[in-house]
Amino acid sequence: MSDDPLSIVDDILGVLDAEPQQADERQTVLCLLEKDESRTLMKSVESFSDGLSFVYRPHTKEVASQLDDVSLILIECRLLEGLQDLNLIRRLRTARPQIPIVALGLNDDDEYISSAYEAGVSDYIVLPAGPLVVLRKIDYLKDLAKRLHILEVKNNEVIEIMRSLRQANQNLKTEKSVRMAAETERDFAKEAALVNQQMKEILDNLREAFFFVKPDMSIGDSTSRACETIFGEELAHKVLGDILGLTGQAELSLRLGLEQLFEDFMPREVCLDLLPKTADTVRGLHLEFRYTAVENSQGQIEKVIIAASDITDLVKAKAHFQKEANHNKTLLHILQNRESFKDFMYDYKSELDRISRQDDPTRVKRALHTLKGNSAIFKLEELAARIHQWEDQLNALGVEDWPLEELKYELSHWLESFLEHNREILHLSYKLDEGHHFQISEGLLNQILQLLESPNLEIAVRGTRRMLNRVRLKPLHELLAVYDTTIERLADKLEKRIKFHKVHGAIYLHSDRFQPLFKVLIHAINNACDHGIESPVERLERGKLEVGHVFLRIEIMNDEALRVVIMDDGKGIDTELVSKKALAKGLVDEVGLQSMSHSEIYELIFANGFSTAETITDTSGRGVGMAAVREVIETLNANLRVQSKVGVGTKITIDIPVDREEYEVDEPTRPLRDSKKLAA
Repeated sequence: MSDDPLSIVDDILGVLDAEPQQADERQTVLCLLEKDESRTLMKSVESFSDGLSFVYRPHTKEVASQLDDVSLILIECRLLEGLQDLNLIRRLRTARPQIPIVALGLNDDDEYISSAYEAGVSDYIVLPAGPLVVLRKIDYLKDLAKRLHILEVKNNEVIEIMRSLRQANQNLKTEKSVRMAAETERDFAKEAALVNQQMKEILDNLREAFFFVKPDMSIGDSTSRACETIFGEELAHKVLGDILGLTGQAELSLRLGLEQLFEDFMPREVCLDLLPKTADTVRGLHLEFRYTAVENSQGQIEKVIIAASDITDLVKAKAHFQKEANHNKTLLHILQNRESFKDFMYDYKSELDRISRQDDPTRVKRALHTLKGNSAIFKLEELAARIHQWEDQLNALGVEDWPLEELKYELSHWLESFLEHNREILHLSYKLDEGHHFQISEGLLNQILQLLESPNLEIAVRGTRRMLNRVRLKPLHELLAVYDTTIERLADKLEKRIKFHKVHGAIYLHSDRFQPLFKVLIHAINNACDHGIESPVERLERGKLEVGHVFLRIEIMNDEALRVVIMDDGKGIDTELVSKKALAKGLVDEVGLQSMSHSEIYELIFANGFSTAETITDTSGRGVGMAAVREVIETLNANLRVQSKVGVGTKITIDIPVDREEYEVDEPTRPLRDSKKLAA
């Protein structure tokens, strides 16, 4: 630039008057791909894209010098040539410091991905990935790059003009030059205002809430109009703390994460990854956040650009689709276990009738807890949640104020409405009172008819009674059919890895006698999953495999008893913890506790109101589930034995006396190696 002041002014005005060239409507994406699968993926992306032109070239050094018309680079990171690809990324970044570079590859190693970010990629997509995922990344980066480039150009123009103006002022010595400088400065102020107005228009046309945060946690003056729409107020010049109106601790987490990023003592990629990706606002919006760190000439972060998108409609749509999917799974599960569900309907109505007439509050709580568990077995999650709410409501009221008739009406109405809404699929009616269901084979029916034709009336009656009793026996596998999905659901909710094993032979049981047992047995199995099996991290720390195991073994012992064994390889029962909880609940006093054996302390877990859970959830904490199990065991005149060892697991054995007419065994239960360590 010339030292002549007038020449400098002309140059300044020339820059300000120059209109920026309009960018080509179609942007070019350079695809450096080698594998056919990657090219096929990008061809799919290309079919979805709008306003993008895709150019395909091989991985060569020369490509770094051919980027003039390229808006975005997509490069494949290969497994064998991974280090070469990182070097090529560095060359591309050196050639075009501002251009977005998206890497994609099969290598999901965290260290390699971190190296890719250090080399200069803007994003890394782990394959396999769908074309819409890739297209979304490309659309976001190319749009953001275009916006930031425009802002950068405008800012650079202003900076260059100010630098030139300062130089001009230094060279203007005469009064005429000073007057001219004043006029030039006035013109510059007008042009600078125009530039700022153009930047404001760009920001105001962004759909995202676009703002940047400085190291002192203050928000800069350049914000998009969407900020006010999304956050309810103008953000410029305010300090990050509670101005975004995010629920919970989200804004505090955002501030702490940004402070950590500006301190720059951890890898930036790690800090950026720790920042909140989504958050809800007190105004009911669901937001998605993206972050871009901007460095100064010394390589230090001087600000972080934040783009917040309103994804409320998307979240609602996903929730709707998920609700529909869960509903369909429920219907399918009921259809797969239709006969068991009919029994559930009959028991459900009968239990609600008993609850509405029940005087014993303990029995009401146990019955409700069992109804909740059995509703969850058939994936009726909404019904189980409503019963859980009723449990909370009853606990908050005095027994004399319990609205049991209202409870019966609401819960009856829920299941009746559910069946009516799905009548065309399930073909079931709540009002049809069919009782328990039994099936009879054609062969057995013919045998009964032949017996009835016998001239010996005594033989005919005795034989017919024996065969009809056989009809009342239900196969054990049918009584247990719904347990598997319940354990899977509970394991997912508890974030544990649990494998459930059912071990039994071809056994048939009298449904009227044993149906109550299998209604409440799910409480004991849930207890093993919730309180017994450790989390994957805990199991690894204790030298165990991540997957915990829960066993249910059922067999006939010496034609005298039905033995039910529930065993897990979890943490075992902590007698000290059980003792403290029992004392706190007033279930036992110090004197009584001193005289109790380990086995007697173990059995305290079946006491009414006992629980080691710190908080009440929909699966534990009320102390009624295991009490319901004990009540049924006592009704069946059964014997109960508990064995446990800390760090090894727990074994519960139930022996129920049986008459010969109450069971049939076509195939005995195979042996199971019990853990003798439990009895140690």
